[in-house]
Amino acid sequence: MKHYLAAITQWTVILFLRFIMMVLGVFVVPFAMPNVHPFDGTKWRLQRLKAKKIFDPFDNPRDGIYGDSRLDFWNTGDQFPKWMADHTWLKCYWWMAWRNPCNNFSRYYKHIGCDVSKCVVKRISGNLYAAIDKRTGKKYYNYISKNVWIGYKVEMKHNTTSWISDPMKAYKDCTFRIRFKGEI
Repeated sequence: MKHYLAAITQWTVILFLRFIMMVLGVFVVPFAMPNVHPFDGTKWRLQRLKAKKIFDPFDNPRDGIYGDSRLDFWNTGDQFPKWMADHTWLKCYWWMAWRNPCNNFSRYYKHIGCDVSKCVVKRISGNLYAAIDKRTGKKYYNYISKNVWIGYKVEMKHNTTSWISDPMKAYKDCTFRIRFKGEI
């Protein structure tokens, strides 16, 4: 029971902090956006927010302003809002402020994000898991079932994952997903 209480407390604090950052991001990101250079979308490129410390929490060092490097954000045809033209300032703003807000803050900031490469993932009870930092013992909780995923994006498979080729991928943030149809 104590782990469930610790998990709920952790998720509540992180949800509250992320909410504040997301609201701020709606107003800060427009000032942080660089000039957007249209491209044909066939080859992804990394372009980040302007390099100022105040914009750092809202940046996305892995995907940049153009979205997921797999081009999923642009090319799957199911990303909202569909009426927005791809590769434009407005679509980049949508990605940075609404679709994937405060990414740098939620993944890479100490005590907020989880570097799973420095953790061991264990099942705590039922569907509750925790990535436990090997150095400090801090727990990053995750509850996952067929239709609910709450907490850090950590899974048992991360215990055997090599992060050498892409160390940034080891940083996990909190997610709150509920799906009423299908599975997560």
